[in-house]
Amino acid sequence: MVLRAVVFDLDYTLAVVSRDRSTLLAEASKSVDIPVEFSREEYGAAHQRAHAHETRGPIFAELLDTDDAGEALAEAYRNAIAESLE
Repeated sequence: MVLRAVVFDLDYTLAVVSRDRSTLLAEASKSVDIPVEFSREEYGAAHQRAHAHETRGPIFAELLDTDDAGEALAEAYRNAIAESLE
């Protein structure tokens, strides 16, 4: 068998989740007791500024103005997405 392509799914962009990401973020936020007070647009803008990172930690850290909470929320959100994959 000859390989014809290699596909990477960076940050679950090709994966389908069973619930919308806003709901998953709200659930993740609640699970780590970190209130999310930013809009989807603010998240998108921070994501664009962050460029490539291994986690969403720096993005959430910017939005929450704290590194520790950013990493905690990033991990909880990643887990919520993973558990919701179809």
